[in-house]
Amino acid sequence: MILKYIFIGLGLYILYRLVFNVVVPVYKTTRQIRGQFKNMKERMEQEMQQQGYQNQRPEPSAAPSKPSAGDYIDFEEVK
Repeated sequence: MILKYIFIGLGLYILYRLVFNVVVPVYKTTRQIRGQFKNMKERMEQEMQQQGYQNQRPEPSAAPSKPSAGDYIDFEEVK
């Protein structure tokens, strides 16, 4: 009878150690890594939005381009 209580106590102790030395740290680490990935994704999206905004704005120093000499020129055929 006493041996049964010893095995139950030993089983509970092993279960306690497993939960608090393995399961809880893995859970905390997983939450931390997910948070870091979420922050990184948000920063990347912000940078992409900023770069997209900068690419859409016309540059003030850029003048409208004129066709170069090698471009196609309309002409009428003479008969």
